[in-house]
Amino acid sequence: MGIIINMETIHTSSRRFRSALDSVRRHEFKSPQLGSNDYPKGASSDASLLLGIYLLNEHGIDCDYVAASDGSGSSHAWLEHEGLFIDITADQLPGMQGKVVVGEYHSVHSLFIEAGRSRISENDLSDLADDYDIVMAGMI
Repeated sequence: MGIIINMETIHTSSRRFRSALDSVRRHEFKSPQLGSNDYPKGASSDASLLLGIYLLNEHGIDCDYVAASDGSGSSHAWLEHEGLFIDITADQLPGMQGKVVVGEYHSVHSLFIEAGRSRISENDLSDLADDYDIVMAGMI
């Protein structure tokens, strides 16, 4: 039953967070990924970390941060929680519908080979604290 409640919470919160992320003018970010004119392309790492911190702080939802590569030099990152994929920059990948995808494994993710996985913690915020504050200001 917990996964059903969390899936709804995660989906709603992730969409709200992405909307806040999108509303920030690119030049306001310190992160080169988030500040790029190509956003969301290339921003999956920092966007996923920020979302993971938000889900942990606001809802107590522990997520794993997953970094992956497709073997040709392209990389992507997403979060996982109790078997759910949480991809806040899904719209940069071919075949994905919507900006944010929360749910079961998607075949697009099979194109990537996991390069690393870690549990999201407050320590992940150190380099992104200013950007987190900017996004959180847009959540109000």
